[in-house]
Amino acid sequence: MIKKSTPPEKFEDFLYWIKETTEKRWENIEESKKDGNWWNHKHNLFEGAKWVDPLSDEEIDALEIKWDVKFPKDYRSFLKILHKVDKENAHEYEDNETGETTIEKHPIFHDWRNDKLIKEAFNLPFEDMKFDIIDSKQPCWLKSWGGKPSSNEERLKIFNEWKEKANIIIPINSNKFLISEPKNECNHIISTHGFDVILFSLNLREHLINILRWDLGLDKREYDEDDENPIPLGVLNAIEEIQGIEKDNVDDSKEEEEYLLRLSERREAYKKIPYWEEVILYYSSGWDSIGLKFPFEKFSNVQPILVANDVTTQKIFEEKK
Repeated sequence: MIKKSTPPEKFEDFLYWIKETTEKRWENIEESKKDGNWWNHKHNLFEGAKWVDPLSDEEIDALEIKWDVKFPKDYRSFLKILHKVDKENAHEYEDNETGETTIEKHPIFHDWRNDKLIKEAFNLPFEDMKFDIIDSKQPCWLKSWGGKPSSNEERLKIFNEWKEKANIIIPINSNKFLISEPKNECNHIISTHGFDVILFSLNLREHLINILRWDLGLDKREYDEDDENPIPLGVLNAIEEIQGIEKDNVDDSKEEEEYLLRLSERREAYKKIPYWEEVILYYSSGWDSIGLKFPFEKFSNVQPILVANDVTTQKIFEEKK
């Protein structure tokens, strides 16, 4: 079994550690599957994967001019040391009407040499928001925009004015975007699906660990090392929940105290996100990840997505046809 190592503190050393650790685990997927969540099918696709095509400072400067963005320092380092993986993830999609299954491949991290895909990634959140404003059965509209006009033309005019100011996001992977302004040492990362926006990671370091947890060998393992047929933690927890098995010797008060302390630390690290914070709070599924107050205190734990000024109506975000 591949021995786990500790992530270095210095960010550039941390990136080189990611490169070395992931590529070593990708060398022999069958061996790596012996710990962590081995049932995840995507890892079979990464046999022999490598980080490739790092960018130079000159290339990154040119990209900032081309896309009219300013990359934070930590993301510049990411592009210079890692950039992208030479193999792709795969997702299965089933057509509800025909039952046919389609497999689509997606890169783990965006290729900044592919202008077409980068352009699509920049446009993705705003195109999805347009759908939620114009075509959704439950149209979205932010309070800061004032009264909602009756015509789609006027709605889009107001939205486009907001978009010009809110275009402070940099696509990094999938539907995840790095906030570029205000420029901090470590900028937050949001996940978007139309108006369904959440704070996904506090910084790039945390984000990389979250996205690559299995690939780094950081998944929790709660079974005997000598067990020939170990049950992955996620499956084990699900079985215990279904069977109503109570865990022994659990100090709930201590766990709660540690949880609240962790939230407090994360809340202190959070920096206000211009424009997007309103979207996160207006159609909110909760801010438990950093301990910010949910708009309606009578709710707790995982929140339904609600229209912020009407707690009786659950907001349903639709897939575009």
